[in-house]
Amino acid sequence: MAHGADPLASLVAKYAGRGDLRPGTTIEELGLSSLERVELMVALEDAFHTRIDEGAFAEAREPVGAPAARRALVGHRASG
Repeated sequence: MAHGADPLASLVAKYAGRGDLRPGTTIEELGLSSLERVELMVALEDAFHTRIDEGAFAEAREPVGAPAARRALVGHRASG
């Protein structure tokens, strides 16, 4: 998957430490430690100017590029 034009995929690939992610890759399949998951969550919040519910992120099981995940980021952008 080419990540250059997709900021979400690029950020996830960076924290996963690999470029072979496909659209159906789940968060669990990334093999991140709990600390790496928190770092990814904070990076996503910063990149998309939003806040992510920590509990929901910790329990997330759907693919990292899923439309619901993208909507969550876009739909909860911080004002200002």
